[in-house]
Amino acid sequence: MKYMKLYEDFAGGNCIVFEAALLLHIDDRTKSEINTIYQSTPEAQSYFPLPVDKLHITLTSIKSCKDIKDKLKSGLPLMQMPNIVLGRTTFAERPETGKKSFVVAIENQEELLTFVDSIYEQLGLQNPEPGRYFHITIANNVENKKLPGFADSFGSIGDIKKEDFN
Repeated sequence: MKYMKLYEDFAGGNCIVFEAALLLHIDDRTKSEINTIYQSTPEAQSYFPLPVDKLHITLTSIKSCKDIKDKLKSGLPLMQMPNIVLGRTTFAERPETGKKSFVVAIENQEELLTFVDSIYEQLGLQNPEPGRYFHITIANNVENKKLPGFADSFGSIGDIKKEDFN
């Protein structure tokens, strides 16, 4: 899928992209931490890992971006990228869909929420998902047919909530 890079923090390695959803692609240090988490969690080995280049934090879902995509595509002003601090992991499941995901919470939720709010403020909009719980999906139970051995990112549970970590 093609994406539009809206902003890149060259010093930190993070970039914000619009790929039907507003995503924060993470830096190499965070990707390395995630790989260590996956490799050191035996239960995760029965799941398919997301390809490293697909690891991201969804800032705003596809559904919520639908009506504002043209405004998002217009670009973003310069801003200070947030520091990503990884938190607890969990295995989340949605029996009604059969989807299972291994995810890591973002520890600094408030900092990331403030960052997302500022993106929308600078665009003259309101954050359409002020209650989003930020996380990174590490692996899921749906294999990518085009990349055997790796996860299909659309097979992940997209609506991870704080309660999934209880």
